[in-house]
Amino acid sequence: MKTRFTHILYIGALLAAPAFAQSPADSVKTEQKVQEDAFRHVLQKPRVSKRFENKTWMDHAFLDGGIGLQFMGTRDHIRPGVGMEASFGDWCTPEHGWRFGAQTGYYHVVGGKTKYAGVSVDYLMNFTELASYGSPSSHRFEVIGVAGVEADYSRRYLHNDFGFGARLGLRGQMAVNDYIYFWLEPRASLMQDDVSQIETTHRARPMASVFAGMGYRVPERVRNAPRNEEKTRSRWNDSLFISVSGGPAFLLMPESSQWKEHKGGRIYAGVGKWFNSISAVRLSAGATLLRQPEGERLKGITAQADYLLNLYNLFGGTRLDRKWWVNGVAGVGFNWTDAERGVLRSYGLGAGLQGNLRIYKGFGLTLEPRVDIYTKDFASANSTLEKLDAIPSVLLGLQYTSTAKDRKKATNEAKTARSQKVEELLFVEAGIGANLMAGRNNFSAPWDYARPSGYIGIGHWFTGVHGVRLNGQFAQTLTSTDVRKKHVAIGVDYLLGLSNLFYGVNPERKLELQAAAGMNLGNMENDHRLSYGLEGSFRGLWHLNPLLSLFVEAKMQGYNNNFLSEELTNRKLDLIFTGLAGVQLSMNKGGRGERTLSDETPEDYVSIAGGAAVPANHYTNGNYYYPVGRVSYVHPFNAVSALRLNLQGQVGKYEGVRHCEGLLGADWLGDFSAYTYGPNSSRPVSLLALAGFNAGQQYFGGSTYFYADLHVGGQFSVRAGEKVRLYVEPQWGLRLFGHSSVERWGRWSPMALLGVDYHFRHSAKKASSRPESEKKQWASVGVGTGVYSVNFGQVSGIRKLTLVGEAAYGRWLHSIHGAQISVSNTVAKREMSGKENLTAIKLNYVLNISDLFSDTSSEDKLFRVRGLAGASMNVAAGDGKSTKWAPGAQIALQGGFRLSPAFEIYVQPEAAMYAKSIERPATSHPFEGELRLTIGTRFSF
Repeated sequence: MKTRFTHILYIGALLAAPAFAQSPADSVKTEQKVQEDAFRHVLQKPRVSKRFENKTWMDHAFLDGGIGLQFMGTRDHIRPGVGMEASFGDWCTPEHGWRFGAQTGYYHVVGGKTKYAGVSVDYLMNFTELASYGSPSSHRFEVIGVAGVEADYSRRYLHNDFGFGARLGLRGQMAVNDYIYFWLEPRASLMQDDVSQIETTHRARPMASVFAGMGYRVPERVRNAPRNEEKTRSRWNDSLFISVSGGPAFLLMPESSQWKEHKGGRIYAGVGKWFNSISAVRLSAGATLLRQPEGERLKGITAQADYLLNLYNLFGGTRLDRKWWVNGVAGVGFNWTDAERGVLRSYGLGAGLQGNLRIYKGFGLTLEPRVDIYTKDFASANSTLEKLDAIPSVLLGLQYTSTAKDRKKATNEAKTARSQKVEELLFVEAGIGANLMAGRNNFSAPWDYARPSGYIGIGHWFTGVHGVRLNGQFAQTLTSTDVRKKHVAIGVDYLLGLSNLFYGVNPERKLELQAAAGMNLGNMENDHRLSYGLEGSFRGLWHLNPLLSLFVEAKMQGYNNNFLSEELTNRKLDLIFTGLAGVQLSMNKGGRGERTLSDETPEDYVSIAGGAAVPANHYTNGNYYYPVGRVSYVHPFNAVSALRLNLQGQVGKYEGVRHCEGLLGADWLGDFSAYTYGPNSSRPVSLLALAGFNAGQQYFGGSTYFYADLHVGGQFSVRAGEKVRLYVEPQWGLRLFGHSSVERWGRWSPMALLGVDYHFRHSAKKASSRPESEKKQWASVGVGTGVYSVNFGQVSGIRKLTLVGEAAYGRWLHSIHGAQISVSNTVAKREMSGKENLTAIKLNYVLNISDLFSDTSSEDKLFRVRGLAGASMNVAAGDGKSTKWAPGAQIALQGGFRLSPAFEIYVQPEAAMYAKSIERPATSHPFEGELRLTIGTRFSF
């Protein structure tokens, strides 16, 4: 062994001998140079380490590969093995560098071959440059010292093992030109027995090897070339890119015959940024589906971070007009795999090459062969090696990259978009499609499990690039046992206009690409729980004209595993994939022409509507429908938006138990017709959208509860006269609070209303501009009778009637608006000749209805009509009963007959409502109430 090892060292010395061979003439010159350098050294400063001027990352990079022979054996058995390696590195200084490589091959050891594959890292020292005095210079031949370590996986007779090694080498490198070189590198290594899988006494064995190959390094002309394009990368979205890719993959098994049994595929979507002409970072998310033994499938989700190195720009210089190029790719990943024992987590490293072909402006095709190596929990059934899983894949993709020129154009166009009015950037849309649950069996027969889905949305673009969208989605699911369930979701999304981001805002663009990401709130049929989820989507938009567009959208929604049924769930995560196609209506200036939204000043109006509602879970059962009534007052802010205040009541039965709700609410109304075509009070047909809430008291089964809901809807309005419009209003509501039966009842409730609007169109304008009355204040006194809900069932006959007295003071704030404060007292008969006094302090809003609906002042009329509505604080006290306090509300209509300019007599019917705490013990009524009729006199001053 010792003799043969000595022979190998002799061979290496002979191969390196030309580097030191010199002619006699060269010897003379060398001797003279040594004497001159020695003298110069005495006069100059001591030598210091050399540096590159303006050193940057990878500007002295190199890439090489080679093949060689390696000898690992004993004294009686030495046979050469063959190895191949590839490496890349960088010279940090003229004297010091590093190299990272990958190698594979086989060793000849006693009894057979040992195959191996591994990685290595080496420190490099340039002896030639170290021995040369002065500034760095180019050398045709260089001697480089190598010291490093390597880690190898080996396989011998179907057994896998892992081990480390250390090595020393001496490289001779001959330059052909500025960037091509050949090299020869003899090495001496010490390898653990785990690599050879043959044990020795020292648990390690020596190895000698000789490798030769060719390399490529960054030429000097490329290093010194200015990179002017990097100066333009001053914004976060300069050189930003997005990509989608997918392709075949398989789990690398020890035997090649098993690869086919573990094949599958991978898909990725990513976003990244080029920081300069050679370096980029890419963040991506992907999914993996691979076959496993006995028909099982491996399903995983991966988060990946990769570093990209543009090899063509690195070694050939920066060129922006390149049609094709190759990137080196290396990164780390984290994977979640669905397995029988739960969700498994694994870490990984990956590397590969990415070929790029530019097809149009920033768009390009990519082809990326790569290998990812994960820890053992990636695949639970089988593994590549005992503790590692290797996944080779070939990914074909589409990538879009923005440029500084595109960014500058987008910035200028975005400024134009910001100057647009808010109403010119609104849109509404609706679509239909199909959804598929990411369940155990669904992907094996997707067409059998795909079910219909519907979608509605309203959104607003703040600029041409950024926007927000509110959306609602309703869909159906199908289990393997043919059980169909419906679910609904309401969400909010952030919108990103990708086409406008990369190419600038262009109103004439016909095709557009957009992305969205947000969160939503979902509910499954017959399930009282609300599930929170995240969603993301991509959509393509085709603008047919300035108002109408068609879109297709691919969406993914994710919930926790409580959302879908157990037959559809995917362990810890419930995923829903949806494809939609629909129509979008843009609320831009469209047909508005030169008109603006301030051309007409809208007026307040009142609305009365009635209809029916039903729990969404029971819409097929007519017994669950119940009537709804609503009275509203609407105050427009401008021609396109308004605030509607509602008083709503509804009565019905649920499973034989009566329920009723008294609610106060507020809605925002948006007139899409005015958005699009401009204000027009004579428009025959209008389309509106609404969103709002209601809150109040619910009476259910003899008890009261706080009740609240949120709702969205639309309104289709038809002009029936100068001041009258008829409308149909569908709503979709979500119950937030109420009796606990709401869990069985269902939180979702559709509603349909038919109503009429009365607009104070011309009279309101005249009333607001009419001179105010000189008599702005008034005082009144009245008496009357009525009925009270507390004693109505306790006494009979005339004892049911109450005695009422009231005194009030008021003031006109406007010709049609005023306020009044009053004190009233009601005496009610109780059982056994007892009495109860109900005293109230009231604050009412007063509306001059006569002036509101008339073109002339009511001061000159004999008969006047006023409306009152407000709140009260009430005190009840009686014989043998403690004092009770309770809030209340009332509404009244007052008709007056003028006796003189200052005096009138009036008749006032009134309805009042009190909280249940006004009576103890409480009755079974949802609230207590009083109806009364008062006659009195009023003095104005």
